[in-house]
Amino acid sequence: MIFNFVSYEHTVTPYGSNVDAERLEKLFTGIGYNVKVRQDPSSAIDFKTELTDLLANFVNSDSVVAAVMARG
Repeated sequence: MIFNFVSYEHTVTPYGSNVDAERLEKLFTGIGYNVKVRQDPSSAIDFKTELTDLLANFVNSDSVVAAVMARG
């Protein structure tokens, strides 16, 4: 799961952030992971809920990768 926080209040949009997310997605897909990219979760509660669900659903997996990206 890649969480990519792009939009911030009162800041310029970091255009390279999407490129970084795409590269991470390609890397982890290439080594066999099932990758989901989540752009700008609408709130901190949504982020927490999605991260908690991710970890709960894969508790018996060999590995889980969660990348949290933010620039600003």
